[in-house]
Amino acid sequence: MSFIGIIANSKNFEGIKQYLYHQQKEKAYQIIHINSKSIENVKHVKFDVIIITCSFENILPQKQMVEKLCLGAKYLILNADSFIPLEFLKKEKITIITYGLNQKSTVTISSINEENALIALQRSFKNIAGEEIEMGEKSLELDENHKLSPQDILVVAIIFLIYPEK
Repeated sequence: MSFIGIIANSKNFEGIKQYLYHQQKEKAYQIIHINSKSIENVKHVKFDVIIITCSFENILPQKQMVEKLCLGAKYLILNADSFIPLEFLKKEKITIITYGLNQKSTVTISSINEENALIALQRSFKNIAGEEIEMGEKSLELDENHKLSPQDILVVAIIFLIYPEK
């Protein structure tokens, strides 16, 4: 089983987690909230994916532990609209996927309505099975019972791209 660590405020974490677990047919991953209270307990967990939704200033007291967790991950998913210094990743073989509402993000939203979001993949990457996910637009059906912010919709879309349905 894969582990996904999400560094986010409680509201964003719960929204993403509930949406993913509601949509997930087969449990391919376990989602863990990483915050100032839990980081000490998860410092030895080997995460496949680390998601940072907040600005790096919010995690400065635990900066070294966060960097260590990131260095052990296969994927690092970052909010491109927040400041996150990446000097510690210069020589590492980590797939970095950025998301946000700007044109430089790996993944962004082309359009959104009540029923679905059109996700624009602006750079290709390989999923967990080693398959190439090509650039282009992908549709994500939205669940009316789980309202998410546009940024959280992008996080969900990326996880669905990394972990394709079997």
